[in-house]
Amino acid sequence: MAASFPFSTALVTGASSGIGRELARRLGAGGVRVALSARRRPELDAAAEEIARAGGPPATVIPADLSLAEEAFRTVAEAEARLGRIDLLISSAGVGGNAPIERMPWERMEEMVRVNTLGPMALIRAALPAMLERGAGTIAGISSLASYRGLPGSGPYSASKAGLSTFLEAVRVESRSRGVAVVDIHPGFVRTPMTSGRRERMIFLMEVDDAARLILRAIVRRKPVYDLPWQMSLVLRAVRLLPPALFDRFAAGRGGVRASENRGTR
Repeated sequence: MAASFPFSTALVTGASSGIGRELARRLGAGGVRVALSARRRPELDAAAEEIARAGGPPATVIPADLSLAEEAFRTVAEAEARLGRIDLLISSAGVGGNAPIERMPWERMEEMVRVNTLGPMALIRAALPAMLERGAGTIAGISSLASYRGLPGSGPYSASKAGLSTFLEAVRVESRSRGVAVVDIHPGFVRTPMTSGRRERMIFLMEVDDAARLILRAIVRRKPVYDLPWQMSLVLRAVRLLPPALFDRFAAGRGGVRASENRGTR
């Protein structure tokens, strides 16, 4: 097996593609018994086969629409029943979209909030009590560097990820003395299905295997907040300090609101 981790079991959502799939593959190859969840059963089965080929233990496949709270609670209950417990929860399911607000369909905006914010909140609410009762566990949410400011052309996406990060922060503070670690991950551009249709230049674009390696390292180290890549993190940290008047000029100047539109899943 390629690596070892301080977890016996893990539930990874968004495991059918992109960051979630690569995280699950690495965990499984490292000997972790992984439950994989996403909407697409064939892709989940393929991910489970990858883990088996890497010498990992058999993976559990739990198809679910995690934009629905009842499906999130069912997924956690089924993972706990089949794994015995959840040592690590990684909420990686996510959808994106780029368009000016006035041109983005409301249904798409609502979907982003359901998948990127409400779905992870439901997962965490479902998994947290058992972790607190044991006094052990790790929760990781895949947010985004876009959560730090309201980026033009990505307003609903930025808002949905900001909501997730704020929720993770509250859970971290509430759980910090009770044995449960909470890790808020903020990736920049990563080569996944979510970014494949973007036409604008994506600075500091990372390959998914590099991103997953760094994310898992941050999770193992229980870093409260982890931004990647570091180059993009420095840019966003500087942008966060801009007062509204300067930020507005900067954001408008970067051409954030474009005529092109993109939608995709992580």
